[in-house]
Amino acid sequence: MSPSPLATPFAPATEAHWRAAVDKALKGQPFERLVSTTADGIPLKPLYDRAPPRSLAGTREPGMPWRIACRVDHPDPRHANPLALADLEGGASILTLVTPASPFAHGAGVSIETVHDLADLFDGVLLDLIGLRLDAGHEARHVLATLIALAERRHLPIEQLTVNVGFDPLGYFATKGRLLSSFEVLAERVCDAAKAVKRLGLRGTLFSADGRPWHAAGATPVQELAAIAAQYATYWRLAERAGYELEDAANAVDLIVVADQDQFGTIAKVRAARLIIARMRAAAGLASGSVSIHAETAWRMMTKRDSNVNMLRGTIAAFAAGVAGADSVCLVPHTQANGLPDATARRIARNAQSILIEESNLHRVADPAAGSGYVEALTEDLAQRAWQAFQQIEAQGGLVENLRAGRLQA
Repeated sequence: MSPSPLATPFAPATEAHWRAAVDKALKGQPFERLVSTTADGIPLKPLYDRAPPRSLAGTREPGMPWRIACRVDHPDPRHANPLALADLEGGASILTLVTPASPFAHGAGVSIETVHDLADLFDGVLLDLIGLRLDAGHEARHVLATLIALAERRHLPIEQLTVNVGFDPLGYFATKGRLLSSFEVLAERVCDAAKAVKRLGLRGTLFSADGRPWHAAGATPVQELAAIAAQYATYWRLAERAGYELEDAANAVDLIVVADQDQFGTIAKVRAARLIIARMRAAAGLASGSVSIHAETAWRMMTKRDSNVNMLRGTIAAFAAGVAGADSVCLVPHTQANGLPDATARRIARNAQSILIEESNLHRVADPAAGSGYVEALTEDLAQRAWQAFQQIEAQGGLVENLRAGRLQA
């Protein structure tokens, strides 16, 4: 008796076979009870056919890991310095300066009053070898000017710095419910700063189309994406007003997309964001190009009680953002909802991403969800519905007028 080969083919399986088995298991109940619906009204089926892989413009190259970003938010620059150095030594390559004026300081934020404060904060930090993100709310211009002064003091050419400045007056408006000046006045100030940045040759982006204000307030994925698109369009126009050419203006805006514990929802949302920006660029007559996407784990999923569960949620969110093609990811430490995280909590947040990259090798394949019927369908649905919502915002006068009228808040 000859042994059966291990590679004996399975009998062919079709959807009809699967449906017959499902109908038997349902015992007369309707098949529709297996279909769920998202908060945006998108139906989620229990089974999808394989889909043709979608080509997403600007997705990271295979083998290129996303960059690990860490928050610098201890109020005292001298105390923040060793924490930042530990983050960089432990695998981070981007530092996010969170000041008290940031809507996402969460009761903390590093105080940057003078160039001496910034010198204390960056003592021992080689600024030309890392990326910097400014999360400074209405203090962004002040922090940027202080950073430029520090570079000059160190005799470091400004063009060797890479800084995502993070101008986002609309996000501040949405979070605080007011602006310190009229939007028109703020726009002029931001344009002046943009002209100075252009003249100095600073690398990076000027504006951030930030999804965090909307997500933290309860926005659905479609609402978050629509708000991001509306911010992107507004800031694109502002960059043009500051003298940037059309494509340079488009490249002057980055996206901040929120990653949460909905693994497949986050993957689809990040991918849909790329589709939306590619469509906006195409409408302007530009090549597909790319947009820098920074992902931050969601504040609204954090719990104060039994905060250890936040480690699981944060890891899922960082995993989803990374495999979806985010260029950089910030995993908020699991104890942040209870106050400033200590060195251990910061190390766990950092190492969770290092393990995903260095041990799990998740970055080795570009867009691994491509071709998944479920993810491709969800990506398309999110992009289409968010595009329609974005068009409605534009038809009503743009995001500024929507915020003034309270439409989007409602």
